[in-house]
Amino acid sequence: MLFVALGCPRQERWMAAHQGRVRACMLGVGQAFPVYAGLEPRLPLWARRLWLEWAYRLWLEPRRLWRRYLVTNTRFVYLLTRRAASHVAGRPVPRPAA
Repeated sequence: MLFVALGCPRQERWMAAHQGRVRACMLGVGQAFPVYAGLEPRLPLWARRLWLEWAYRLWLEPRRLWRRYLVTNTRFVYLLTRRAASHVAGRPVPRPAA
């Protein structure tokens, strides 16, 4: 297993470029390494249980993260909802537009 911590979207591009050449399961972990290594602070446990670490990171780095969270996450939620609706309706899953 290979953990890739280059940050988004660099780690995804690197993994795609090395697919088939690296004989391991690649997992993009991004910010996880610095956080778990204790190099960056974590939220209190109550906030982590509410899944608010993304909001904390957005608060710390709004100029870098706002577009990623707004555009990419909105697209993800849309595609997820579309897939779930197709599954519930018993229809084949539509292919996302590229």
